[in-house]
Amino acid sequence: MWSSRLFWKLFFVYVGLTLTLAVGFLFVAINSQRDEINRQVEQRLLDTALVLRSHLAELLSDVIDRERLTAQQRDTRALELQSLVKRLATETKTRLTLVDSSGEVLSDSERDPATMLNHARRPELIAAREYGVGSATRQSPTLRIDMYYVAIPMETAGGNQAFVRVAVRVDEINERVAALRRYLWLFALLLGLVGTALTYAIVGRVIHPLAQLTARAKAIAGGEDEDPVPIQSSDEVGVLAEAFNQMQSQLARRFRELRENNQQMATVLGSMAEGIIAVDADERILLANDTSKNLLSFSIDEEIGRPLLEAVRSRPLQEIVQQCLTDGNSVQTEFEVAGAN
Repeated sequence: MWSSRLFWKLFFVYVGLTLTLAVGFLFVAINSQRDEINRQVEQRLLDTALVLRSHLAELLSDVIDRERLTAQQRDTRALELQSLVKRLATETKTRLTLVDSSGEVLSDSERDPATMLNHARRPELIAAREYGVGSATRQSPTLRIDMYYVAIPMETAGGNQAFVRVAVRVDEINERVAALRRYLWLFALLLGLVGTALTYAIVGRVIHPLAQLTARAKAIAGGEDEDPVPIQSSDEVGVLAEAFNQMQSQLARRFRELRENNQQMATVLGSMAEGIIAVDADERILLANDTSKNLLSFSIDEEIGRPLLEAVRSRPLQEIVQQCLTDGNSVQTEFEVAGAN
């Protein structure tokens, strides 16, 4: 089977198909899972923002609604808000930012809000103001790293608008995608190995009986009498093996009959006192008995298959043979052969 070109042709075709399907599945799965991870991250940030909005509503109202408290009280509440924002950000493992309607940063878990630029033109805040929820992936001008943002608006007790923004680092998302990609590559590799092993077994199971049939056919062509091919299935290959065995049995029987007939003919020809030579349409010697050898002085073993005129230098004999082949009738004549025993 290792030397079977058909086996390797089918094997590589099916292995190629298996690997193509595995790689195709891999890319489809990676893309779909990347989208799913992004969707899950966005939903988690949105859920976190909704929960944090309820926790921060009272403090945020005290800081924004200036007429409710004195300046000193608002400063105290601002410090409390900043502390609470940092604690909640740590617990949720996110970056948390509070922004008023003008874009001024009221509190941030990573930086001092007094040092931060105005956020009025941040795309996630613009979208949150227009659609109720805003998201964006971009580099943070403050942290200089890529972040994924989700922002939602909120109303304070005094009717003022503010925004709660939650963010995570993009590299954290990429790490999750990379881990998933490694898992899927490993899965695709295992799938490819299993598919290759199964392909080898299946193709080998199909090709093995065909290889046996080929070997037996060559043996028969070489004159060897081989045992029947074992039938291991009832499919088309099994039917072919059964038909081959029947053909082999019939050929063996006919070969035995031919050998017996040849032996009988050789016995009959050898016992005859008359010389007998058989030629084909091209006047080549097919058989001759010992008497013809003695009469015409040639070697039977050496002259079989040669033209009659080369084996027997007798023009009358050639003319008789040619006349017989031309007319298709029997011809009788007499001639002398020089040097006959």
